[in-house]
Amino acid sequence: MEATIFAFYTVALIMLIGFFGMLFFRKTSIPDVIFLLLFGVVLGPITHVIDIEAIYGVLPYMAMFAISILLFDSGLRINIDRLLEKGKAVIGTSILSFILSLTVITLFLKYILYLRWAYSLMLGSILAISGSMTLITLIRQMPVKEEALLTLTLEMALTNVLSIIIALSCLEYINLKIVPIERILVMLTSKFSTGILIGLIVGVIWLVVIYMLREEEYFYMFTLSVLIGAYSLAETLGGSGALASLIFGLVLGNDEKIASVMGLKIKIEELRPIRDLTKRFHSEITFLMRSFFFVLLGLTYFFGDVTEIVFGAIITGLLFISRFVAISIVTIKGTLASERKILTCALGRGLVTAVLGIMPMQFGLKYSELMLGLVVNIIFFSNILMAITLSTIREYRLWRKRLEEIVKEEEKPQTNSGS
Repeated sequence: MEATIFAFYTVALIMLIGFFGMLFFRKTSIPDVIFLLLFGVVLGPITHVIDIEAIYGVLPYMAMFAISILLFDSGLRINIDRLLEKGKAVIGTSILSFILSLTVITLFLKYILYLRWAYSLMLGSILAISGSMTLITLIRQMPVKEEALLTLTLEMALTNVLSIIIALSCLEYINLKIVPIERILVMLTSKFSTGILIGLIVGVIWLVVIYMLREEEYFYMFTLSVLIGAYSLAETLGGSGALASLIFGLVLGNDEKIASVMGLKIKIEELRPIRDLTKRFHSEITFLMRSFFFVLLGLTYFFGDVTEIVFGAIITGLLFISRFVAISIVTIKGTLASERKILTCALGRGLVTAVLGIMPMQFGLKYSELMLGLVVNIIFFSNILMAITLSTIREYRLWRKRLEEIVKEEEKPQTNSGS
């Protein structure tokens, strides 16, 4: 009974740290990720209050569920019409930043740490993701151009997808070992196409079902069960459950476009409340999962050599330089030149990096302890660097000052009336 009560207290504390940590970030620019990681490190490696061996058995299920949730969320956030409208700037920023970071980190891991190409590419893709929901939530309140917010949101969604696909592909390659590369490419093509097809079919069918049952309640739980079912069906048929989740979310997030292309007889305006409700509830689930995975990452952290911390700091510096170069190139003549500093600050690694960072250990891969240590250190350093750089931006400081003045003005009448 005591163990059960302790587990409940721990869960409650994790949720509180996640919630108040986000509020603290809005006040101070210090990301809640740092507190969650440190809390996990204290509970695990330092005090050994929680034995990580006890939760190894559930890691595969947690990781798969998290990936399906994250890619579904990415699909919901990708607006096809806006992507086509602003495609050049958004895709240019996302792809160039991701590819440059991926290339630099992969080469560093290969020629400095002497990891195999497959391991270097897998870890490089895990670390190349940019942007976090915490930062986007904060920037959404700031007086920045809508195009900058759209760029960050879609960049996060697109790089999440690219990172997961590359990391899982490398994992498949490492597990298959001596299979010829041609056969692996055929298998991956089949896996991806099957996942995309299942996600599209399930998404279109679910649009029709939602419309038919639009007067009913509990649609988000229905949708969540269908998401898990689509992921499982794709994996059972040899496809990619991750891609099935992405396409399913993409269909629901772009219901009007999909209904028009497919010729579905659906009044989209009647589905808007359901879509908004789905997005709101799904963000709550993602927040909850985010809090637990960062604590879990801290629990699994191994205190290795000091060189791991040094390499983590070096890689974080390389990621910052790569992002600065990519953003500078893309915005050199564009409308986002004035938002260059804000875009460059989107450096803190988030939930996808945490989830994928656990997978090498989950599958018992070689160098898993080294990779996990690097992931934790880079998440920690990148979020600290993001907080520092964000606080140096003049526009951000002015916005915070105006916000404080507004709060003081609102408190004045209450103070006068109380006296």
